[in-house]
Amino acid sequence: MNFLIIFLAGQCKVGRQKVIKKFAYATILCVLTFCICILPFSQDANPKWERALYRVLNVVIGCGVGALGSIVIVPKSTTDVLHTKAARQVVMAGEAADAIMQVSSDFFAGRIEVNGLADELLNTPLESELRWKLGGSNASSRSTMSSQEGATDVALKKYEDAIADWRISKMLFPLTKYDPFKIKLRESNDDEVSDAFHTEIARTLARCLRIQTTIVVMDGMVRSDADYSFKPEQLMSFSETGQLIKQMLKLPMDKKANDQAARKLFHKLEETREEIQNMSTKVSEIEEQEDADRLEGLEGFRRELLSDVSYSIRSTDDYGRGIPLNATGRHDNTLFFLQLVEHLILRSMRLYQAWTHVVSIESEHQKK
Repeated sequence: MNFLIIFLAGQCKVGRQKVIKKFAYATILCVLTFCICILPFSQDANPKWERALYRVLNVVIGCGVGALGSIVIVPKSTTDVLHTKAARQVVMAGEAADAIMQVSSDFFAGRIEVNGLADELLNTPLESELRWKLGGSNASSRSTMSSQEGATDVALKKYEDAIADWRISKMLFPLTKYDPFKIKLRESNDDEVSDAFHTEIARTLARCLRIQTTIVVMDGMVRSDADYSFKPEQLMSFSETGQLIKQMLKLPMDKKANDQAARKLFHKLEETREEIQNMSTKVSEIEEQEDADRLEGLEGFRRELLSDVSYSIRSTDDYGRGIPLNATGRHDNTLFFLQLVEHLILRSMRLYQAWTHVVSIESEHQKK
């Protein structure tokens, strides 16, 4: 009977529009409540609305007890949860930046081998096997895995975590206006500072996600079969840059240590820009043979693309790693990667500036 009522309620129309357009949880719950309250007492002589009222009052009392218990036992506001999420995103951005720079330095120096993205999928172990491997080591050792054993895919893992936190934060933001603990961030009759705090949190989360996106692009370049022309000192600089970004975005903040890392990072930015200028000059001076090889490679790719004759994908692109043969030279690839490094440094410093602003707003209101 309950199922029939729910089904028919979903088919009910007023004019040409359905009254219930989607069988959402709230809709089904309301109809079930009606059925539970009315149907069992259809033959009862007592007024049926009293039974329904008792049912609704039971739910309301239960909600009140649950809300009171959460406030007394675990008093954590929506704003605090968002602050925690944002802080975690900042730290993850620093850790992911450090990881990709370390892996890039090791890979370009030939110290490690990195799987292509297709290989990463084909060689993924069963979940039970993965749990067994991780179960034998403690949490600290898992967080400091060597590059050979799994740190090479840390960029993708951090990106997945960032997206998951982003979705949770997106659901929490509309609830901030109903936050009973919001009073600690606002003055008696003014919500401007509270709104500014939530605005900075939102911008911080957005900047963190942009950094993660940049890191994923860099990870894709590392996993490709393209040629690069990095010098040993440049690779060492990559490693140092990653460490500085991680130190600058380390929380809780030690202002002196974080600022010192930011100042050193400015020097790395200047060095990177100088290398970009030098590499831009090399890219503009393409040798005739290299230019001829590039044109020939692109022409061959065009013929394959427009041809009806089937061909072996592995002959031109081993497991989806690279770009069309000779489409770009090693100087072009090096220049693009250096520009991504510059982009990563700038975004990281901007994130640090934004988080410093969040901390200042919070400390100002704690004083008040």
